Amino acid sequence: MEYETEIDLRILGCELIQDSGVLLRLPQVAMATAQVLYQRFFYSKSFVRHFYEHYAMACIFLAAKLEESPRRIRDVINVFHHIRQVRDKKYCRMHYWLLFQNTDTRDSRSKLQ
Repeated sequence: MEYETEIDLRILGCELIQDSGVLLRLPQVAMATAQVLYQRFFYSKSFVRHFYEHYAMACIFLAAKLEESPRRIRDVINVFHHIRQVRDKKYCRMHYWLLFQNTDTRDSRSKLQ
C-alpha cells in the first residue's frame, strides 16, 4: 500500500472516531484514547487485511470503557451505521451533481454546433 493511502486511512479513521464520539456524547479524553488505540493497532497491522471502520468502532467502544464512560455496543453500532449512511448520501449527491453537470455541459456544446 502506498504511503499516502495509508496516511489517508489513518486520518479517515481518526475523523470517524471523532464524529462517532461526538454523536455518542463521549468526553474528549475517550475520543483521544480511541484514536491512540487505533493508531497503535495499525502500526503493527495492515490496512489491506483489516477494514478500518471495524477497528475504529472497536477502538471507540474500548476507549469508552477504559475512560469510564461506557456505551452499549448497540449504540456504537447504530452511530457508525448512521455515519456511513450520511457519508453515502453525500457521495451519491455529489456523484449525481457531477453526472448532471457533465451531461448539461455536453448538451450545451451540442446546441452550439
